[in-house]
Amino acid sequence: MDVPHTPKMDVLRAANHAYFLGMSPSYVIIQMTQLGVLTWPELARKNGFVKSAKAIAEVTPIALKVMGMVIREGYKQRGVKGAADMVITSDMLEKAGMSEADAVFLIKVMAEGKIDIGNAARSVGRVAEGETGFETLKIASSFGYASETVTRVITALASKRLYDAKPAGQKPASDPVKYAVHTINESMMDYNTTNIARMTGKRGFAGAVTPVSVSFLQYQFQLLEKMYREFHDAYTSDPSLSKEEQEAKQKEAKRFLASHMFSMLTLAGTLGLPFATAIAAAADKLCSLGDSDYCDSKTALRNMTAEVFGHDIEPLISKGWLPRGAGFDVSERAGEGNLLPFSKFLADKRKMEDRLKDLAWSSWGAPSSMVAGVYKGYERMADGDLIGGMQEAVPLALKGPVKAFEMSEKGYTDKAGNVLPMTPGARDIMLQAIGLNPGENADYQAAKFAQSQRKGVLNREGTIIRQKLASAIEQGDQSAVRDWMAKAQVYDAENPERGILPAMGATLQQRARAKAQAAGTGTPLGVSPRDYEAQKFTSFYRPQ
Repeated sequence: MDVPHTPKMDVLRAANHAYFLGMSPSYVIIQMTQLGVLTWPELARKNGFVKSAKAIAEVTPIALKVMGMVIREGYKQRGVKGAADMVITSDMLEKAGMSEADAVFLIKVMAEGKIDIGNAARSVGRVAEGETGFETLKIASSFGYASETVTRVITALASKRLYDAKPAGQKPASDPVKYAVHTINESMMDYNTTNIARMTGKRGFAGAVTPVSVSFLQYQFQLLEKMYREFHDAYTSDPSLSKEEQEAKQKEAKRFLASHMFSMLTLAGTLGLPFATAIAAAADKLCSLGDSDYCDSKTALRNMTAEVFGHDIEPLISKGWLPRGAGFDVSERAGEGNLLPFSKFLADKRKMEDRLKDLAWSSWGAPSSMVAGVYKGYERMADGDLIGGMQEAVPLALKGPVKAFEMSEKGYTDKAGNVLPMTPGARDIMLQAIGLNPGENADYQAAKFAQSQRKGVLNREGTIIRQKLASAIEQGDQSAVRDWMAKAQVYDAENPERGILPAMGATLQQRARAKAQAAGTGTPLGVSPRDYEAQKFTSFYRPQ
C-alpha cells in the first residue's frame, strides 16, 4: 500500500485527539468498558460465560502491575516523556513478577503488533516522535494509550489462560498466540492501516483530510461490521459446513450476542442497545401515520418503565444499572443506540433544513467541533462569561474540572447560566470533575431535550396551519378556508394551550397592520415604523 506522507494532517489529527481525549479520566473509564462489552463476549463464545469472566478478573491485576512498572521505569529513564512512551520490555515484565511463560507469550503477541498498534492514541505518539517534536501531544495522549494497552494485555493474557485450560482436542487455535491475536482483533479491533476501509483512509473521499474528519468513527465502523457478522453467523446457514459445524458456529455467535447484549444493558440500559435510536425513529414514523399528534418512542419507553418499576428503578433499566447505581450516566458514550450511521439524523424532529445544516456541519468531523468550540468559548469570554467560555473552549479533560468548580459555586446551571432546580452533592461534583455526567443531570437534560423536541414540532405544525388559514381568509378562498379551519379545530382540540382559532382575529389584524406599515414606510415586512434607523439602513429599497 502507498500511504501518502502528510505530516500536517497527522499533526491536526493528533491535536484533535488530544483536545477531545487527552488526559481525560472519563475516556479511560469508557475505554476499559470494552473488556466487558467485547472481550468477555468474544472469550465466552468458546469458553463459557463464567470461565471467561474469571479469566479476565484473574489477569487484570497482573496487567495493571505491568503497566505500573512500565510507567515507573520509563519515568526513571526519561522523565515524563519516558513514562508517556510506555515501552514494554522483557526486563520490565520480569520486574513486574510475571511468570516466564506469560512473559514469552506476551512478547510474541507484541511481535505480532497487537499490543503496540492501538488507534489514534498511538498515532499521536508517532506524530510527536517522528515528525513534529510535539512531545506535549504524546504526553496528553498517554492516558488513552495506557488504557488501550492495558485492555489489550488483559485480553491477551485471558486468552492464554482459557487456551491452556482447554483439552488438547478442543484448542480453538494451533497455539495460544494465534488465539490471542484473533481475540484482540475481534474485541479490541484491528486499527492497522491495512484494515481500514479505503474510503476512510488518506486516499478516501476527502483525500488526506479523510482520516481527520473520521477521527473517532473507526471504532463505530468496525463494531458495525462485527455486529453484522455475528448476526449473519447466528441466523444464516453456510452450505460448506457440516450440520455439527453449522450448529456450533451458530451457537457461538448467539452466545456472543447474548453476552454482548447483557453488557450493553449493564452499561447503557435498554436505550443503549444496538440500533435503539434507529428503531425508535422508525417507530415514531409509523406512529405519526396514525392519529397521534406527536410520537417519541424513547420517552414513551422511559415513561412506561417508570410507571411499572418506579422512578428510582427506571434509570437503572433505561440507562444501565452499573453506572447509574454509581451515580453517573455513560449511556450515550458507552451505548450503541447510535451505532447505525445517520441514526441521530433520522431521529431528529426538527425542520429538515435545520437537520441538514447540522449534518453538513458534522460531516467535517471532530476538528470542526474543536474549532467551533474554541471560537464559541472566545465569544462567551469576550462577552464577560469567563467560566462559560472556558467550558466551551478548553480541552475535554479540563471541561470537567471547570464545570465542577461552577457547580460548587452555583449548583447545576444550563448554557444560559440559569440555575437548575437540583442540588449537586459532593459525589456529583467529583464525578463532574473527572468528566462523567451525574445521573440526575443526565435525566434533566433528557427531559429538557424531549420537551424542546415536542414543543418545536407542535409549534411548527401550528404555525403552518395558522399561516395557511390566514392566507386563505385574506384571499377569499372559501374552499381552502374550510379545509384549514377543520385542521385548526383538530389541532386546537389536541393542543388547547396552543389554540389557533381563539387568536385568529388578532393574527389577521397583525398581518394587515404589518402590510400597511410596510407599504407606508417603504420597508420590508417586520420592520417597526418607529425604527427610523432601520428604514435608513435599507434606503436602497423603494417599493413600486
